[in-house]
Amino acid sequence: MVRRPRKTAHVLEDESLSEEIDEVSVEIPEPKKESKKRRHEEIPWVTKYEPSTVLEVSINPRKVKEVREIFGKLSDKSSNCRLLVLSGPSGCSKSTLAKCLAKEYFPSDGTAHGYVEYLDSSLTDVNQAQHFREFMDGCRYLVGSNRTVVLIEDLPNVFHEDTLYSFRDCLRSWIFSANEIELPPVVLCLTEIEIVGDHGQRGFYNIENCLTVETVLGRDLSNAGCSSGLIRRVKFLPVAKTYIKKLLQRILSAEKGLLQTAKSPEVLNQLYESGDIRSLISNLEFISRSSHGPGLSGLFPRAANLSLSRCWKSHPFELKDP
Repeated sequence: MVRRPRKTAHVLEDESLSEEIDEVSVEIPEPKKESKKRRHEEIPWVTKYEPSTVLEVSINPRKVKEVREIFGKLSDKSSNCRLLVLSGPSGCSKSTLAKCLAKEYFPSDGTAHGYVEYLDSSLTDVNQAQHFREFMDGCRYLVGSNRTVVLIEDLPNVFHEDTLYSFRDCLRSWIFSANEIELPPVVLCLTEIEIVGDHGQRGFYNIENCLTVETVLGRDLSNAGCSSGLIRRVKFLPVAKTYIKKLLQRILSAEKGLLQTAKSPEVLNQLYESGDIRSLISNLEFISRSSHGPGLSGLFPRAANLSLSRCWKSHPFELKDP
């Protein structure tokens, strides 16, 4: 048997091609798999400690009873209310309570949460007024066995005049629809704010200076709806220290690795004073993850600044100086 001579490989004269091949052939290391413990630690505390039942919500029981009675009537259709407005400062458990009660009173086949939530559109080809109207039109079919609460927490850019008028018109047509038309209940969670000048002066009473139920809905719609019972309004106050202390102690007990800085009386007293559940949990997490313990001056700005609504944060360029 005659063996064939091996062919010798020709040396590449083009060095650039050789370098290119070497670069392509470099092995890419596989990404390391994160442990479940690490992924759990990276969950924001606001999400991690979000209440799943009404009993876990940090709020006055009398306020829970008041809102629960309205949800009960909305559930059994014994009320003609089309729009429930929960208003108050930031972080006072408005939307949290609404979500928990929706799960309790509106279990449906369509969603496990008992509610559908409007999310502000960031699409460039659809303006926000049109996006909100299309969302509300789609929610008209959430009736019967799929009856669900329509939750509005994020607002379209109501600082834009045309968007504000479209928003009001959309809600007006919903609220004053014929009685024989079955519609799901709408819950509007509105964080009310008032912009105060550096020297404490207040501007004109308009939506650019005061974000309230009256400036968002308009006095005519608000008064007509409330007088007819088609709109119900419940006003929330900042969370009392008693409920804040219970919540913080529960978090401190669960997070064994907290720095001692987070447990100091100075820090806790500042957190108790805020009355803003969402803000204080975020501040507590920030303190606990700081290796040296941050200064308190930057963590607790004025209450007015803590109460900025999501709408204002999303569209600051639409605001004008008073």
